[in-house]
Amino acid sequence: MRFISIDCGCNESYVDGTTTIEYKSDDQYISTGETHHVSPEYNPDGRALQTLRSFPTGVRNCYDIDISKGKGGKYLLRTVFYYGNYDGLNSAPEFDLYVGVNLWAVVRTSNNKTVFELVMVAQTNTVSVCLVNTEKGTPYILTIELRPLSDALYPAATYNTSLTFQRRANFAAATNEILRGREGKSARVWTVEALIGHVVKGGLATEVETFTTACRREVGN
Repeated sequence: MRFISIDCGCNESYVDGTTTIEYKSDDQYISTGETHHVSPEYNPDGRALQTLRSFPTGVRNCYDIDISKGKGGKYLLRTVFYYGNYDGLNSAPEFDLYVGVNLWAVVRTSNNKTVFELVMVAQTNTVSVCLVNTEKGTPYILTIELRPLSDALYPAATYNTSLTFQRRANFAAATNEILRGREGKSARVWTVEALIGHVVKGGLATEVETFTTACRREVGN
């Protein structure tokens, strides 16, 4: 299975020294927009958070990504946003995020990293991640990650229904370190939370994921 990690606004491919994830330049996925760097004073954590692509022109700009499993395959899609005052305006924008013709989320960004995840079943052989200008500032994006999933995972995700990520917690972990699974485990990210009033036997951490249903909505309906 092919994993796709896109560093938006970056002009070359590279392997991240911390996560060992191979990021590709976004040049092969989109031909519109402008590339920028997050302002240095915001000290972004990791190379993938240093560059971005913004879209000052056009109402709708899309990344078109060919997928390995094709139509009917199940995927984890992750997008990351981090304003970091890249434009010097000190005014974080708000815009819509679509997958194809379906509204995924309203992106309300700030100078904190904002992450959206979706478990979806592909409707075509291409996944289109689209940023839509709603006249509340210029849309932008930092990274896009697409991970093929086993059909047995997340059975609630079907051809007609996607799942929007709400929470993924690692209770009673030995350290406060944020965990990220290996590529073979979909590279899911686990934050550490206290498990108050419970004892985890044998020192094993308890992992909990929470998703909500995101029904597909066609434009114009």
